[in-house]
Amino acid sequence: TLTANGKRKRKKNNKKPKWKKAKDNTYVYVQGLPSDTSVEEIATFFSKFGVLRPDEVDGKIPKIKLYKDDNGLLKGDARVAFLKTASVPLVLQLADGMMFREDPPSCPIIVTAAEFQLKGDTYIAKEAESEEVKKKRAATIAAIKKKERALDWGADDGIDDGRGLRIVIIKGMFDIAELTSPEDVLQLQFEIETETK
Repeated sequence: TLTANGKRKRKKNNKKPKWKKAKDNTYVYVQGLPSDTSVEEIATFFSKFGVLRPDEVDGKIPKIKLYKDDNGLLKGDARVAFLKTASVPLVLQLADGMMFREDPPSCPIIVTAAEFQLKGDTYIAKEAESEEVKKKRAATIAAIKKKERALDWGADDGIDDGRGLRIVIIKGMFDIAELTSPEDVLQLQFEIETETK
């Protein structure tokens, strides 16, 4: 429809914001953490299983949420975000049931894929951000995407690091018990390099 001066009338957006479930889940939910743990300690522990996703606000600290009770005390639960979805099955397989701390020993932790669901009956959209915050968030997300591309293995073309080199994983090639000295390790390394050229 047109207005009196011949311009198009904009349609009002009467759509209410809806709850959207993410396509790729890169989050894990952790239970059984010590009540005195910190984001830094959790980041150190979980970075062994994959690259942690940086927080979009500052791009530096990892995206980790420590859950607190009504009194503000840590509950022993956390949500940890990884950069790649491939890290989630790895962390579920390796970290579930591990001791979070070795010295002093702690209880084993429970690691599961995080599940997101709507709280309550209606979805409440976030308040609009200022232009400065939007620009900073966009720059941080662009940096995260760049980091993701740098870690991409080129699934369509085989595993490629961007320089035309291929990364190959060879399983069952040797028995660790056969490597009794540093010379054995060097000999094996020499044989692999020679045969793969």
